[in-house]
Amino acid sequence: MLHKLLVRFTLLLLLVSNTAIATDNAAARMKYTSVNITPNSVTEATATEKNVAERILYIAEDHTMLPADIAKEAEQLLQLSKQKNWLKNEVMAAAAKASMLSYMEDIPEALSLINRYLPIAQTNHYKSTEIRLRLAYLTASDAMGQSDEALQQIQHLLDLIPTISDQTQIGRVYLSIAEYQYAQRDFGESLTYMQKAYQLFAASDHKVKLSDTLNALANLYNALGDRQSAISYYQQALAMKQELKDDYSTAVIAYNLGTTYSQDRQFDLAKQTLALTIELTEKTKDDVGTALAQMGIAGIALKQGKTAKAIELFSIAKSSFEQIGVARGCFQATLGLHDAFYQTQQYQRAREQLEDLQQLAQQLDLDDFYAKVSKREADNAAIKGDFEQAYIKLLSFHEQTVDKYEQEKQGNIQQLKVRFDTEIAQQQNQLLQKQNQVKQLQIEQQSNQRLVLILAVLVGGIMLFYQFRNRQFYRNLAMKDSLTSAANRRAIISSGKQKCACETNSTTVVLVDLDNFKSINDTYGHDTGDEVLIAFAHACRQTMRKHDEFGRYGGEEWLLLLDRASEQDVIAVMRRIHNTLNKQALNGYPKDKVINFSCGVAVNPAHESHRLDTLINLADERLYQAKQSGRNAIGLTDQVVKIYQS
Repeated sequence: MLHKLLVRFTLLLLLVSNTAIATDNAAARMKYTSVNITPNSVTEATATEKNVAERILYIAEDHTMLPADIAKEAEQLLQLSKQKNWLKNEVMAAAAKASMLSYMEDIPEALSLINRYLPIAQTNHYKSTEIRLRLAYLTASDAMGQSDEALQQIQHLLDLIPTISDQTQIGRVYLSIAEYQYAQRDFGESLTYMQKAYQLFAASDHKVKLSDTLNALANLYNALGDRQSAISYYQQALAMKQELKDDYSTAVIAYNLGTTYSQDRQFDLAKQTLALTIELTEKTKDDVGTALAQMGIAGIALKQGKTAKAIELFSIAKSSFEQIGVARGCFQATLGLHDAFYQTQQYQRAREQLEDLQQLAQQLDLDDFYAKVSKREADNAAIKGDFEQAYIKLLSFHEQTVDKYEQEKQGNIQQLKVRFDTEIAQQQNQLLQKQNQVKQLQIEQQSNQRLVLILAVLVGGIMLFYQFRNRQFYRNLAMKDSLTSAANRRAIISSGKQKCACETNSTTVVLVDLDNFKSINDTYGHDTGDEVLIAFAHACRQTMRKHDEFGRYGGEEWLLLLDRASEQDVIAVMRRIHNTLNKQALNGYPKDKVINFSCGVAVNPAHESHRLDTLINLADERLYQAKQSGRNAIGLTDQVVKIYQS
């Protein structure tokens, strides 16, 4: 579905932009996109064919208006144009209204307008308006789950592109197709069309659409598990929207950034950014946006173990969504309430929320929602002791959440990401170079000699920046674990080899394995298992010394490299990590259950040089001894020590 609630803000930007495709009146488009002129609202007494066309274009371009307000004024302009027999304006207004109705999921009325006015736009060769109507049709078809109809509209749009001279308009078509493919989880196609859109917007320095594309790109990277890149692109998009002084769109990006900070367990930044979202959505009277941001803060409270606060905020959000009539928002808020009650062992209240979830899932009829309900039904059956039913529901959950795109994520998608990220860096450098050239022309009037010198310095600086940016990008891409943002196996082994080759300092190698991790996945689900891995990485960052290093060695195994650390130091470090790990509230994992791990230790003394693989093998033997002793232990040179004493 194109309008999945979790990316609602991103898609809102796109759909508002879809109504903003240039009319066939190019002069009017240039007038109101190149200068800050606001055409006044028109009445029957003041209306002319020209100022009505200008007003339709303006409301379609205005990101600060709410969709409902755009639809309302578009209807007034439609009726006025119809009364005056201004056919072109009538079709333009119908397209603007249909776009907003499709976004708001008033599908029957949207389709009624599209079916009536699309043939008129085709017959009269209103190409721009035809494209707006087809984009609205794409949105409506996807909202109804009619993938065949949606693909037909995409083909119609692609066929129209050769007839379009406005490159920005073509970029909007590409971005719409990219968003549709993203919603269908066809990430490769989505990234391909996103790249095409970015090229066109960068060429025209269209900051509104560049920021929309960066926001959409960040959403895609988020879906691929690359949160660090997602955060970077959200930050760039947010800066652009703030520069444009667009409160509505700034709230859009702020929400996306805030929820990503929360997923990355950067809770302070998440709360600050979501608070900004609420401030802006209240200012623009966007009730849906306010409820979404409240739900985001509730999710943080739940992760931090503040269940009373989470229940309060989820309840407020659920009530808001019920009043507004947004079923997806209501589902997500109900899901949060269920998990909060379940986490605090209020099982009866959790079951009440589960009944609401079952009804909402049937209403929404989406695989993602059925999967989430199946997981909660399994939990509920297990609490009742009906383990056969729990197994059936859990099996259903796993079947519904199989990721058939996993190979593509690791292969073709990664290549596309590298290519697109590199291109963005190049485009940004080209824009910087253009700006610098303008500055140099001013300097030329004063001194040609100074101009040559300054240009040489700038070109050299840009080249160095470009080389450094790409070098850093490729290095980070190759050396980070996408789930936890910790060093991956390749990176931590590389660091370990360097440390072991240094004879001036001793290096202690610690091989860690999370105890009973398979059981955690089987009992609570892979999402909770991922939360445990992320929490372990977070605990290491919080407790280890700055010059020590850690990385994900594989699966639930971790490799730690400690400088100048005795075995007693290792015991202290591992106990601190254990304490920090278990202070974190994990979504889906019982608060009263302790997460344990075992480890093996091997020391490379100063003034000696052992191969890293030799030390890892020795640490692995001692890890085995720790496991044999009953887990939750550290295998040292001549003893096994418990980490956590219950």
